[in-house]
Amino acid sequence: MIRKQKERDLKVYAYLKLAIKPAVLSVTTMISADEAAYFGPYPDFKVAQTLSDLLEGLKPLLGTDQWLQNCHVFLAGDYQPLQMLLTQRMQQEATKLNFELAATYRNYWQKLATLIEQQHWVATRVSQDAFGYAVKGNQICLTTLFIRQESIQQRTAVTLKLQASIEQTITAYLTRFYQQKNHLTPTNVLLPKELTLATDREHNWQQPEHGSQRGAVLLAIKFAQSQVVTAKLDGQQAVRDLGTALGIPAPTRIEAFDNSNLQGADLVSAMVVFEHGRPLKSNYRKYKIKTVIGQDDYAAMREVIYRRYSRLLKTGSRLPDLILIDGGPGQVTAAQGVLEDQLGLLIPVAGMVKDQHHRTDHLLFTGQIVPLEKTSLAFRLLTQIQNEVHRFVITYFRQRHEKSGFASMLDTVPGIGPKRKQVLLRQFGAIEQIAAAPVAELVKLGIPAAVAENLNKVLSQANRD
Repeated sequence: MIRKQKERDLKVYAYLKLAIKPAVLSVTTMISADEAAYFGPYPDFKVAQTLSDLLEGLKPLLGTDQWLQNCHVFLAGDYQPLQMLLTQRMQQEATKLNFELAATYRNYWQKLATLIEQQHWVATRVSQDAFGYAVKGNQICLTTLFIRQESIQQRTAVTLKLQASIEQTITAYLTRFYQQKNHLTPTNVLLPKELTLATDREHNWQQPEHGSQRGAVLLAIKFAQSQVVTAKLDGQQAVRDLGTALGIPAPTRIEAFDNSNLQGADLVSAMVVFEHGRPLKSNYRKYKIKTVIGQDDYAAMREVIYRRYSRLLKTGSRLPDLILIDGGPGQVTAAQGVLEDQLGLLIPVAGMVKDQHHRTDHLLFTGQIVPLEKTSLAFRLLTQIQNEVHRFVITYFRQRHEKSGFASMLDTVPGIGPKRKQVLLRQFGAIEQIAAAPVAELVKLGIPAAVAENLNKVLSQANRD
C-alpha cells in the first residue's frame, strides 16, 4: 500500500529548464540543484516542447545574452518585453527592406501569441498551488491545482488513509509533497479556510476567504468531491445497467479496441479487457498491424479483429459478451463484417464515440445512439474503458515510434552501435534530448569525443532540416 501511494505521489511533470552554460532551453522532468532556472509545470509535454522549440529558434536572431534575458522574463510570465523586442526588430528590418527577416520576427511572435492564447495564459509572476479535499469513510482524497500564468496547467488527486485528524493528514502530506524534487514551491500555497492549520511562512500557506484565490480552492474541493464519487464505481451494477441499456444480457466480459498511427506510419492497435466492470490487465493485448499499407483505419480494425477472434476460436478460449470499438459507424461495421462473415460469430459490437474535446460522448449500437445519462454508472464505466484503451494504445504507439525513430536516426552515425544506442536511449529517451545535450555530456556516457561531436552535428542538422 505504501509503495503504491508513493508511486501515485511521484507523478511526472513537464518543466522547462533554462541553462546558462551552455545557453539551452529544454524540456525536463527532473529539477536539479544547479544554476539553471526551471519553469512549470506545463499542461503536457507537447505544450512544453512546442514552447521550447519556438524560443530556442530565437537564439540565433537575438544573440545569447539577450536571448537568455528575454527567455527568463517571458517564462516568468511577462510577455511584453519579448513582444516589444520582436516588433522593434521587425520594423527595423522592414525599414532596411529586409522583408524576409522582418517576416521571420513577425512569425515567431505570432506563433508564441497563438500558443499563449490557446493555453489561456495571462501575464503574471505569481505561481500558486490550490489544494482541496473530500472525506469518505476512513479515506481522504487530496487534490492539487497547479496555477501558472493565472491558468490551471495541471491537476492531481491522491487518496490517503485518514490519520488522527484531517489537519494532521493534510499537514503531513503537504510537508512530504514539497520535499519532492519535481514539486517546485510556488509563490502561494492556497488551502481551505475551514481547516485549523499552523501557519507555514516558509511555504507561504494561505487560507483565502474570498476572491479568485478562494475560487481556486473551491474548484480544488469540487474536483476532490468528484474523485471520491468516481473512485468507488460499482462495476457489477454498471455492467448490469449497460446490458439493460443495450437490450442484451449483462456483458460480464468486455473487450475494447483502439488504433493509433502517425500519418499512416507505425500503425498499431491495442485491446483491453474488463470483467465485472474491472480492468483485467493480464489479458490486455498489443497488435502491430501487418497487412495494411498507409492510413486505413477500417482495414486495420478488420485485421486485428480477425487475428484476435480467429485465435480464440482456435484455442477454444472464452469469447467476450460485448466488443467495444473506439470509433464510429465505419469501425463498427468493419468489425462486425469480420465477426459475422468470416468467423461466423454473433457478438454484440458497439462504438464508443468522442466529442470535439476528445471526451466520451455516446455509445453507438445497431446504428443508433444509446441514451445514457452522463452521471450513470454505465456511462462512467464506458468512459473508463475508452480512456483505458486509448491510454494503452497510445503508450504502445509511442514506444514503437520513439524506438524506430531513435534507432533509424542513430544508425546513420558511424561509431554508434547497438550498445551505445541502448545507453543513449536509457539516458535521454528521445532524439530531441540527445540533440540538445552538450558533447561533454555524451562523452561522459563512454562515447569517444570524435563520435560524440559527429553525433551532435548530425542530430543538430536533422533538427534544422
